[in-house]
Amino acid sequence: MNTIENQTEETVIVQETLPEQDLMESLMEQAQKRLEAIGSVGMEHILEAFRDRDEKGRRMTSVEIREDHWDVGEGGILFGRQKAFSMAIEVQLEKSGGYTMVILQFDDPASSDMERFWTVFTDYGKSEVKREGFDLEVPVITLTAVPLTLGGSYGMVATDPIYYTLQPSCPSETVCSQIRLLYLPESVIFLKDGSFRTEEAIAQVKSELAGKRLAEEAWYKKEMEKEAFKKRREQEAAQYLEGRRNPHSFRSSKQIGHGE
Repeated sequence: MNTIENQTEETVIVQETLPEQDLMESLMEQAQKRLEAIGSVGMEHILEAFRDRDEKGRRMTSVEIREDHWDVGEGGILFGRQKAFSMAIEVQLEKSGGYTMVILQFDDPASSDMERFWTVFTDYGKSEVKREGFDLEVPVITLTAVPLTLGGSYGMVATDPIYYTLQPSCPSETVCSQIRLLYLPESVIFLKDGSFRTEEAIAQVKSELAGKRLAEEAWYKKEMEKEAFKKRREQEAAQYLEGRRNPHSFRSSKQIGHGE
């Protein structure tokens, strides 16, 4: 299996502690500088950007699954809805036997993201079995991956997988951490599209960044509380041991009262 990636080391994006609005503006400014340095953006640049993280190790690519219902007769979308969204996935590509494999590598296999994405694909597969061949309304699953480090205007769109599987990332692992999706080559495209940066998409990214920040702050607060509790227990233990070594150094409150 030959990879079609041409990737260098992960790019680290520096983010200051800013409100989500300012954070997005900072990201876009950094992305603009990177785009100017690249010049003409190609598929290899998008694949490379899928690996980008910020200085805290957080992914900088938004990955979304949508289910659109097509009207076969009119040739348009009747309606569509988002089925899953995450910013904790690395998107990879491989090519073999004339097919394109899209790999969704999850940072945390125990997170709800992988379960949610996997459920979308399995539910879609089950619904296709039940669908009649002459239906005029056809559901289509579309995967979109957009790296913020390229300004949120470049990305990959993969439509209607023909096969999907859940597996570990390497033979030595026992825990599944990636979803592999098989597509016809023409079903996976890389493009520049202004619709990637809709107000709805930007709002969701801001919400995701805010959620991660709140989770980090909650974790930090919990760690600080654990550390403070540990120190109190150590001080109490030290005082207890000191009292055992010097039993006459402690007086009861009644003794103190009489002594005074």
